[in-house]
Amino acid sequence: MTRNNDVQIKIENDNHLSQYNDHVLFIYINQRKNHSIAKIQLTAQQARNDLQEIFNKKRQDFVNLLNQINKEIDTNLNGNINLLK
Repeated sequence: MTRNNDVQIKIENDNHLSQYNDHVLFIYINQRKNHSIAKIQLTAQQARNDLQEIFNKKRQDFVNLLNQINKEIDTNLNGNINLLK
């Protein structure tokens, strides 16, 4: 069973915590936290973008290499077919 004294202590503690939450230092800490999170998110997005560019370039390099191989195969096959004629 809750006594009046216990309720009064809880109210005082809640008010005390509220005062801390409004304190300039807590506001500053929250701002720094939000700023840090924003910087981390920005850096992570840039890393994803950079990695995507690398993947795209490597994919294009691979496609170019396959096209070059196909051309060489076609050239060699056509040359060999012409020799047989």
